Order: sequence, then C-alpha cells, then structure tokens
Amino acid sequence: MLVWVARMDKHQIVGLVEALAPPRFAASWDNVGLQVGDLAGEARGVLVSVNPSLAAASYAIARRHNLLVTHHPLLFRPQKSLPTDREPGRTIAKLMGHDIALYAAHTNLDATACNRRIADLLGWKLDQVLDPAGREPWFKVAIFVPTSQAEDLARAMWEAGGRVAASDLASLTHPVEGTFRAKAPAGARSQMQTVAGTKLEVVARQRDLDDVLAAARRNHPYESPACDVLKLEGDGDAWGIGLFGDLPEPATIAAIAARVRTALDPRSMRLVGDATREVRRVAICSGSGSELCGVAADRGVELFITGEVRYHTALDARDRGLAILEIGHQASEEPVVDFLVGYLRERLPTTVPIEAFHEAEPFEILSPP
Repeated sequence: MLVWVARMDKHQIVGLVEALAPPRFAASWDNVGLQVGDLAGEARGVLVSVNPSLAAASYAIARRHNLLVTHHPLLFRPQKSLPTDREPGRTIAKLMGHDIALYAAHTNLDATACNRRIADLLGWKLDQVLDPAGREPWFKVAIFVPTSQAEDLARAMWEAGGRVAASDLASLTHPVEGTFRAKAPAGARSQMQTVAGTKLEVVARQRDLDDVLAAARRNHPYESPACDVLKLEGDGDAWGIGLFGDLPEPATIAAIAARVRTALDPRSMRLVGDATREVRRVAICSGSGSELCGVAADRGVELFITGEVRYHTALDARDRGLAILEIGHQASEEPVVDFLVGYLRERLPTTVPIEAFHEAEPFEILSPP
C-alpha cells in the first residue's frame, strides 16, 4: 500500500510491519509486539536491527530515530526486577530516556519473510512450508465501478495486496449496467438513470484484506461504494516456520555451501554430512532449526540449512542421513533487516528516515594453533 502523506505516526508504521508479519503468526511461547515505550506521535525515524542491543539503541539515539524495530524481542518472559546497570534494564532505560519505542517481530516474521528472503537470495523457489502452523484464508472482493475508472481502481487494489489466486497485478472484470435515482429538488420528480459499469473482482489474503478494502473506498468515485466480501472455500495458504522444495538440478553440498557463502556471507559454516554428496531436496530455517531437523528428515529433505543446531540433534540427523549446513544464527537472520528496510521505504514518505543497523556476531573464529 503506497501512502502519500508527508508524515507518519509510529503506530501507522507498526501497522505496516504487522501487515507483513501478523502477530497471530507468532509462536505461542514468543513475545512479539511493543516492548518498550508507546506508539503515539510522529515517527522521526526508524531503525531496523536483528537485536535490541545497547549498540542499536545508542545508534538510534545518535541518529534521532524514535522507533526501533527488531527481530529478536528484548523481553521473553516476565522480569522480577529491572536494574539499570545490566541488561535488559540498561537498554530499557536508555530507550525510555530518549522516548524511543521498541517493537519486535520475531517468529511471525520468520513465518512470512525471513526464510523467503534467504530463498530469494539463493535464487531458489522453495514453495512448501516445512512446519505448517496454520492456514491463511483468501477472500474475494467484488465492487461495482464506472467502466472509465475501473483500471485505476484495480491498480489501487493491486498495490494494496489484491490479486487473483497467486497471480500479481490481476483481477476479473464483468460488464454491468447500474441504475440509480438521483435526489431531486423540492417539488421536482427525479428520474431513473443508468450508467455503464464494471464489476471488478480481486482476491486477497486475510492479512491484506483491510488494506484492499481501504484502497477500494479511498479510490472509488462514489462516496459510499458497496463491496461484497466472500470467504473462499478451501484451506487457504499454509504458514509456519521453514521452507523446503526441490532444486531444478541436483548439486553437491560443497557447491551449495559456496552459493550460501556468496549470498549470505556467514562468518563460519559447519557441516554435518559429506560435502561431495549430491542433493536435490533442500530446506532452510533462519535462526535455530534444531527442533525441525526431524521434520525435515520426515519430508525427505537431504540438506537442511539453518542458523544453529544442538550437538545431539546433529548426531541424530547424521544417523538419519540428513545433512546439515549450519551457518550461524545471526547470519541466517541478518538478510531480513535490509528486506524490511526496503519494504518500509516503498510504503513510507521520503520524509521519514529508515535505516538498517548491522552489528558483528558475538563469536570470533579462532585459527587453529
């Protein structure tokens, strides 16, 4: 959805983040959403980071940003005390002292963007969810519009997320004839009138429905256009953590690792398996994918690329013939930062500064003695 305004409030920007990563997609154990501060008032600037670190907070202060959007939450569980001489109290105090709101999109962003971004960077069309948690329904929106303005209205609804099935920039149109009787002056008799029109139909995912309807009403020539909204039959699109699919051609794990190194620039990589083995079915999971190794093996995955795995999980995977390429937790999540910055820049006025914050991983790689 394109927003043609000179300013944006913080809650509006968070609304855009939640349109991309609905909070209902977050895992039950997760803590997503507003972490510190409030979302009232104008956004002076937005900083996007993987971690809600003290370094990220300090950078936001230096750049006069008052909204920090992070992947990881600062608070996972209730705190009995928040001393400000250590974390997380120190960062909370710094944010609150400079009126900076902190918002986290964690597993809900994993479910919609993190793994998709990795797949895109690797040039892979992975179209199956590794561990589905639910399904998102589709809705059909039908609206009558004068034929001369049907194309403009369709484009506005496309930009807000409307489409036909999985196609982009698509709609269905049907020629119709509308009738109405305009209000007549006192003492006069109004006449029935007809107008050539078009019935425009688009479909939208549940997460995009409100934006599509808002775009339709905002761009329609009538003051109160009538819309029909119908929930489509079927299970809808699966959503959840991880993606998997088959490569166009088999490739050695060594060749895939080289591709990953070029695309993601991890500080280090560890492999469970034989680098010379040719594989075709691959899966990816940003962050920690330990709990999904068994799921991957059950789905016939031959190579699982993830941020980190536990030792005994690696042993079990080796016994089941599942190769694992561990690329580092942070390296597997950093790509979503630039993606989210680009997503917001497309939808926000240029008067709102938006920056990415990248910091070094906490681990140093030591050379052998």
